[in-house]
Amino acid sequence: MRAVQRISALAGWIALVLTGLLLIGEGTALSGGAWRGAIGDAVTWIDRADLSRWVAALLGVLIGLVALAVLVAQFVPAQLTGRSSIVDRGTTGSILVNAAAIRRGVNQRLREIPGVVAASPIAHGRRLSMRVELGRGADAASVTRAARTELGSEFWNLLGMEAIPVDIHLRYVSADVKTQQETA
Repeated sequence: MRAVQRISALAGWIALVLTGLLLIGEGTALSGGAWRGAIGDAVTWIDRADLSRWVAALLGVLIGLVALAVLVAQFVPAQLTGRSSIVDRGTTGSILVNAAAIRRGVNQRLREIPGVVAASPIAHGRRLSMRVELGRGADAASVTRAARTELGSEFWNLLGMEAIPVDIHLRYVSADVKTQQETA
C-alpha cells in the first residue's frame, strides 16, 4: 500500500507540474495550442467505430477501479501495524520484530497493571497509542507510574530493540465492569 501511495503522490505532483507548465504556455502563447488537438485525437482514437462498446466500457471500469484504489491508498494511514522493526542487521541477514508482536507485548504489559480493565491499540499514524480503561477505584497516577515502569528500558531490551514512545490514553469505565484482577 505504501508503494501505491508513493507512486500516486509522485504521479500527482508530475500532473500538477505539467498542468502548470501547460497553463503558463497557454497564457503566454508559447505552446500554440497543439496539445488541445492531441487530446482531441486521443479521445477520437478511443471512441473509434471498430472498437467494441464493451471493450471501451471494460477499459473505463478498469481505470475507475485503479483510480479508486489510488484514492483509498491516499487515506489509509501508514500505521505501525504494517511495519517491522529491524532489531539486528549483520552480514548473514537481519532480525525483524513484527509490529503486531510489539503491540501485543505492550497490550499484555498494560493489562497486568492493577486497576486496568482493558488495553487496546488506537489506530494512529506512525506512533503506538494505547487506550487503557481503568476500573472503579483505580488511581490514574499509580497506573501511569506502573505503565512507565512496565514499559521501561527492560521491556524494550527483552524485545531486543530501542524504546518506542507509547502514548497512553486513560479512560474510566462504568462501575459494573470488573477488572481482570477482581475476576481471577
